[in-house]
Amino acid sequence: MFVGPRVAGVEYLRNGRLETARASREVILSLGVVESPKLLMLSGIGPADHLRSHAITPLVDLQGVGENLHDHLRVGVRYRGKTELPGSTVTAGLFTWSAPSAGTSRAPDLQFYVGRGLDQPDPFVTITVSHVAPRSRGTLRLRSKDPLAMPIIRANYLQHPDDVTALVRGVQLARKLGASSAYDALRADEIEPGPGLSTVAELAAFVRAKADTIFHPAGTCRMGPDGDEKAVVDSRLRVRGVSGLRVADASIMPEVVNATTHAACVMIGEKAADLVLGKAGA
Repeated sequence: MFVGPRVAGVEYLRNGRLETARASREVILSLGVVESPKLLMLSGIGPADHLRSHAITPLVDLQGVGENLHDHLRVGVRYRGKTELPGSTVTAGLFTWSAPSAGTSRAPDLQFYVGRGLDQPDPFVTITVSHVAPRSRGTLRLRSKDPLAMPIIRANYLQHPDDVTALVRGVQLARKLGASSAYDALRADEIEPGPGLSTVAELAAFVRAKADTIFHPAGTCRMGPDGDEKAVVDSRLRVRGVSGLRVADASIMPEVVNATTHAACVMIGEKAADLVLGKAGA
């Protein structure tokens, strides 16, 4: 809800009844990568043409709302186990580069998980590779002006060829790890991709068929400097074009961190708290 350009509160449904919460200072959205941009657009903050197409009056034309959606994908190299492995809720891991020439010039773009983090016995040995520096970008758009309608999410996974290349190289490395003597007592025959798939083209087809999300989406309300037409929030998490409104969740990441996103989201929350409290240096 607005009073002029200032956000004055929110309307929400509770047990089917519309209720109001008014804000004397600020409203802070921490609804996540899907719901934060959705609520902004329902409120008239977003791409003007898209809002008009759903009979929503644009209050602020912010082209970046719902743009820049990206996520970590994973694919597994799986072997039949020689014995049933006991359950475990932890995994071991590895960070490395898909292109050895990258060295330390950029952060690792592959993360490996050994084990599946299951608490029940597992008859398989799995080495999972996740591409943690994706270049593909998707969008999130409203389905209608009904706040209960699910949004339209177009992830555009593997749209950029570099993402496919990185995962293919990850599968190749996972196979080398799986073939090492350390696995001799545990590993039987390869199930996925399977010994019949070996060429780059075959592995690329396997990646496209089998890769799935690791549920680390980011970027749909991304932060950016003044003059950046696609930036939704500034360096203090304030939504551009209005006052009294901030976003504090993974949607503000310009690029997803190259690891599990939980710790980064916690730190975004900590930083938001400092900003709201006006702590020195925040």
